[in-house]
Amino acid sequence: MDGKQVPSSQYRDLLPGSLQTMSQLLNIMARVKSWSDDSQTGPACFLLQTAVKCLTDHIDTLDDSSEEYRKLSFILEQLQLTAKNKYKRHYSPQLTVFSYIVHATSSAAYEVLLEQNVLCLPSVNTLSKVTRQVNSSNGLDNTAYLSLRISKLNAFQRNVLLIIDEIYIAKRVEYTGGEVQGLTADGSVASTLLCFMAKSLVGKYKDVVSVYPMAGLTAAKQYDCYTEVMATVRKVGLNVVAIAVDNASTNRKFFIDFLCGGSLRTSIIDSDNDQPIFLIFDPVHDLKNVYNNFQSRKVFKCPAFDRNLPNGCHTNFNHIVDLYNLIGRIFIAEKSSQVVASSAQFQEH
Repeated sequence: MDGKQVPSSQYRDLLPGSLQTMSQLLNIMARVKSWSDDSQTGPACFLLQTAVKCLTDHIDTLDDSSEEYRKLSFILEQLQLTAKNKYKRHYSPQLTVFSYIVHATSSAAYEVLLEQNVLCLPSVNTLSKVTRQVNSSNGLDNTAYLSLRISKLNAFQRNVLLIIDEIYIAKRVEYTGGEVQGLTADGSVASTLLCFMAKSLVGKYKDVVSVYPMAGLTAAKQYDCYTEVMATVRKVGLNVVAIAVDNASTNRKFFIDFLCGGSLRTSIIDSDNDQPIFLIFDPVHDLKNVYNNFQSRKVFKCPAFDRNLPNGCHTNFNHIVDLYNLIGRIFIAEKSSQVVASSAQFQEH
């Protein structure tokens, strides 16, 4: 058609294989004539399909983790969706997640994108079905969203670190977006958000799994939330290898009393797959606490370790103060000698 090769998908119903009979040839000629008379299914449509084929061939040669691959995949999907009726479109997980992030950032901006009709995007109703919000007592049911996010991860990337942390918030109740925000499941005003995040051990993937508003965080409440989160991550296909918390008293009690049965251990056994789950106190928080306590208490006593520190050790913060003052005096002395030497040279001149 006008010097362009027609994709075989356009006449596969007439000719599934090679040309065999005269009737098949006549039928194809009739189809070509109808294309020539109808501009909607003629050369313009074939140009779009040719562009799709060229992009597909080029994308197949790219690394699927590269930035160019992501950009061209988005363009390719938009071209494919353009050729389909909007009621028959099927959106990829990547496009659905992208749309969800845009809508979550600004619903008004997403509405404008839909009204402008320059991109083929899922409707707001479609997004609400994928990431529906259930009763606040159960948190966010984002199983479908997480499933879309991890659909492209390989087996190694699905091994994750479960990070548990609390965020202190102002005790305030607000009405926004048609909903009351700031209340816990039992109707109390929340003062803390207990957050669970999954981070891939060998990849860049990370996602917030769930957020629980709390009025008074206890180890028992934390364990109840942990049980729900573990059920969610197992359902979507993630494998928790380790759990990381800071060394707050609630987290220590959560580890000791609820995960380790009263005696702190380095790991527990996952009842679902009989694999160890390692328990980690976040090293950054550990170093910060050591530093802060060293400054405030002035003396740090390290207990004995049979392997490499049999007698223990201790250090005094005043030693650092003395060292700082000594270096200061040396620096001042050197500067003074330089000034005297410069003054003597000036006098000679």
